[in-house]
Amino acid sequence: LAILPFDVPETFAGQGGSVTHYGRELARQFHQEMQVVGELPIVELYDIDRWPGKRQEFFAGNYRAIEIGRNAGFDFVMVGYLDDINNASDLSLYTKIVDTSN
Repeated sequence: LAILPFDVPETFAGQGGSVTHYGRELARQFHQEMQVVGELPIVELYDIDRWPGKRQEFFAGNYRAIEIGRNAGFDFVMVGYLDDINNASDLSLYTKIVDTSN
């Protein structure tokens, strides 16, 4: 399973000029949790985070994510999408695991 850095809104940034890539950080946290659970023999955080249409593709096939995972030899890819932030107390995060052979 390759976990790709999640897509986050461009406006989602920390205070004080933080250089944290929040999409990568969210994916890293999922990676850590999956390693603790130990259900999958290989779980890697794959370091590619941007391509044209990534955000729109989340709900329309994830074809580029599938291609990336397949070309790298993974059977599955995990993708995530942080919805636009509407208030200071709620976040909506969508994730899915996609079979690269289908």
